[in-house]
Amino acid sequence: MDTETFKTARTAILANARSLLRAAEKLAGEDVDHVRYHLAALCLEEVGKVSLVGMRFMAGLTDTEASLSVEDHVKKLFWAIWGPSFGREPLTREQIEQHRALATNIHDKRLFSLYADPDVPLLPSEKIKREEADNLVGMAPKLAELGNARAWIGWLREVYQDHDVKMQTLIQKEINRTPASDRKSAKPKWRIKFRIYSHSHSIRQKALNVWNERTDFIRLNATGERRFSKNKKDEIVATINLGDSVPVGALWHFGWGIARSLVIALNIGTRGVFWWYVPSDTEGWYDEIWDVENNAGVRITEGPKLEIGWGNRVLTDNDIAHTAIMFRYIAACRGTPKEGPLNAYTGGVVFLSKLDFHWRCELDAFEQFWTCFQETLRASGYWDGESDLKAAATAALQEALSDTSELQSHIDLGIRLDAAMPKPEGLRGITLTEVIGMKLYCDLLLLKDAVKSLEKDTAATYAFTDAVEILGIIEVLEAGNKKPTEAINKAGAGRAASHIQRSLFTRLHFLVARTYGGRLRPTDRNAQMAFELLKDQNIAKEMHQGDLKEAQLIWDKCCADPRLEPFMHFRDKFLAHHGTPVPGTDIPTYGEVLAIARETTRVLEKLAHATGVVTLSLDSQVPAQKESAEKFWAPWTKSDGA
Repeated sequence: MDTETFKTARTAILANARSLLRAAEKLAGEDVDHVRYHLAALCLEEVGKVSLVGMRFMAGLTDTEASLSVEDHVKKLFWAIWGPSFGREPLTREQIEQHRALATNIHDKRLFSLYADPDVPLLPSEKIKREEADNLVGMAPKLAELGNARAWIGWLREVYQDHDVKMQTLIQKEINRTPASDRKSAKPKWRIKFRIYSHSHSIRQKALNVWNERTDFIRLNATGERRFSKNKKDEIVATINLGDSVPVGALWHFGWGIARSLVIALNIGTRGVFWWYVPSDTEGWYDEIWDVENNAGVRITEGPKLEIGWGNRVLTDNDIAHTAIMFRYIAACRGTPKEGPLNAYTGGVVFLSKLDFHWRCELDAFEQFWTCFQETLRASGYWDGESDLKAAATAALQEALSDTSELQSHIDLGIRLDAAMPKPEGLRGITLTEVIGMKLYCDLLLLKDAVKSLEKDTAATYAFTDAVEILGIIEVLEAGNKKPTEAINKAGAGRAASHIQRSLFTRLHFLVARTYGGRLRPTDRNAQMAFELLKDQNIAKEMHQGDLKEAQLIWDKCCADPRLEPFMHFRDKFLAHHGTPVPGTDIPTYGEVLAIARETTRVLEKLAHATGVVTLSLDSQVPAQKESAEKFWAPWTKSDGA
């Protein structure tokens, strides 16, 4: 393409863009907003095409070499968005991802609204709001007014941020939904299947059953196929089951968000590599080289095979358990500072999945994992960003690593990489081995943080469950105090009634006593363990501070209550064991036991609220417990009255 041809093409493309825009503007108010949206998207594609044609002209490419880019709808929209800033502003990975997401969003919405769908009882015109069409129609002139993409992107992001918030809310709701609520409130609507392949593990259904036994939301099945490896079964079919709460317009992004969370959880939980595909040309780019003169095959390679020797690793129950923990953790990190490290980690896995002799992207992959490593240390509170990074990393991982020398060398590589930026191409020493090493250190850090988060939330959940049961038992005991004793004795049920009351009183005592524990063990999940974990400021800062402060005040008050020592002494010497009482220690009265129990439920309630895993109030649970207790004793009241 010569200069004149380029100028003529550019003029024609922009003229067509203006025509499309005028058509969209003239249709305003005609109840065809889906058509206006489509025309506006076509206008933006033409604007993006100008940038692509310009690059083709500058690079001297032929029509055939560049035709695919010019016909790619999302790519043209991407260049319409980013084109004005090209060469004027620094380029970052985050900018590229943001622009690509916006372009994909526009294209998907255009396709969704352009055609009638026999499975969705909506007219195309009902799928696009007038405000959405107005916004897109206004984009092209807005771009010209603002003069640079940064300002325009800020405005454009405001237009679509509501969509992103809704997607995150839907995904979080679906991930947190329990099997019971699935059955009661959600009508099955969508089933999404996709395949995952493992570089590192041989897949066995037995391990996947550990996942399937926990949820119907996502099912994992081993196919037994050897798709990319001759030596191991490497294929998983994942099925996502969604309810009718997910609208069709959100389905693509919603499903993709869940699928990506699952795949990243597998990568971290197994300390392996899983993706939608596996690089194939890791040893060479040819099928064969034949020495015709000597009638012999020749094997030539540029260097070592671009694969890691994972050995005979088999997917285990423990791997799946860790994957489940990570899946929950990833969902909880959305919209928090911990989402950034996970995004960088995802970038590293993406580069790993593409790493072959066609694209030697070891540096890119290492950079992403190195970024994740630093950001995880910072977000989890192990490093402040200023102090000695090696010391912080060693302290964070010393329980998992018997020898930290390799960790130190990987950190040295990361520091050298930072120093070489923005032109790290000449940096040596980063091979696929170092990339996988840095990934594994990220895996250990992320899993450690996920387990700590789970322990905190599990302890708080158990605490609230105990609090509800304590109040329920109190209601049964107090209702029993008003029971018609004469009728029960007359029926010959007096002994049984006494056994029930004593058993409930013992159960009540145990529930309250285990809140305070005593000698803590690492596997304990009581309130005492929760408050012990909260001494770590990295955990405490993630809590709801008002509830946490109130919980701590009530906890300190309960622990200092002089009635607590006799209460625990009674449990130790009369209930849990037969032992010799400590001389001078009083036996708590019935009223004191109930008072300590009620006060304990308040600290358990505030602890659960502080973690955010429970929002119900205990007061909301009392009426149902009280009604159930009264109905339990009601038959004897009727008998007495008769």
